Amino acid sequence: MIISNVWIVTSKNNSLHNIYKVLIDKKGRENIQKLISENIEASLKINDDLMERSPKSLIDGDAYYFKRDRDDLEEVRKLGFEEFYTKIIENYQSLLNSEVLTFKKKLQEYDSISEKPRFYIFEIKRDDQWLFAYAKIDSRALIRRRMLLEWNATLNSSSAVIDITEGVPLPDNVTALFEVQTDKLYVYDPFVFEKMLFIHETAKLKANENIHKFIQGEFTIGEEGYKVLGLDHSSVIKRIMQSARSINRIAKYNISESLESVRIIEEIMTLLPEERDKLHFNHVENTITVNEENYRTFVAVIHDSIVKRLISGEVQII
Repeated sequence: MIISNVWIVTSKNNSLHNIYKVLIDKKGRENIQKLISENIEASLKINDDLMERSPKSLIDGDAYYFKRDRDDLEEVRKLGFEEFYTKIIENYQSLLNSEVLTFKKKLQEYDSISEKPRFYIFEIKRDDQWLFAYAKIDSRALIRRRMLLEWNATLNSSSAVIDITEGVPLPDNVTALFEVQTDKLYVYDPFVFEKMLFIHETAKLKANENIHKFIQGEFTIGEEGYKVLGLDHSSVIKRIMQSARSINRIAKYNISESLESVRIIEEIMTLLPEERDKLHFNHVENTITVNEENYRTFVAVIHDSIVKRLISGEVQII
């Protein structure tokens, strides 16, 4: 296995910003290869056992593979992968020929304060395989003792050339891998992969927006329009934001698609074995109270999953 090239993708203001080619000598490349080759080999061994991407992959966080339909660009857009494919996977020649590429309209000077290393790209030649490995950079590792890759962020546009040397932690794990010959993308940690591309952060922003709409009464529950109380408590918000499943479900909430009767929802509560999981109804004030223990039930209700399971006879919170 030979690592031919290395790039670092940076981010700024919660979005991908620039791609820098890491200029390293032969010895440096050999050191990097020695450090991460075992990790890459371990990732390759499980590829044949991975299932194709499905909603379950994202809910459970299971590793998966994705093979795009080149005639269906809308699929890639819906997944939030459009920028990843167009700017990174399909932009290989530009990556090779440029020292730095930008995700923005105009290349700007490197900002060492707000522009941060986001993930690595490793070009790999292995027997007859041509691969690209992607590994999210753990910024917290900068304060720990570990191997760092010294790199230079250089701009050679019309602006003045600048050099910034920083220590960037080498990865413990490969987040995803693209196999050129098969056009397959293997994702080993879906949550980290989406976070790496700021897809998860986008969901967080949308979830916060929708929670605020519940707090303000713009979003309600059931066809009777019951208001939701308790979502303005920091302990409840914290629990919701610790769950990728809850974030994604709230982010995707559409009030027009969730108009089940409050009577049906309350009936479901009687079927839940644990009292702490039940939502609290006030039929005088037309409110439903959510707390840090029953928040998963609230998420299941607005997602309609708990209602569907009542119909199927399998009432449980997922």
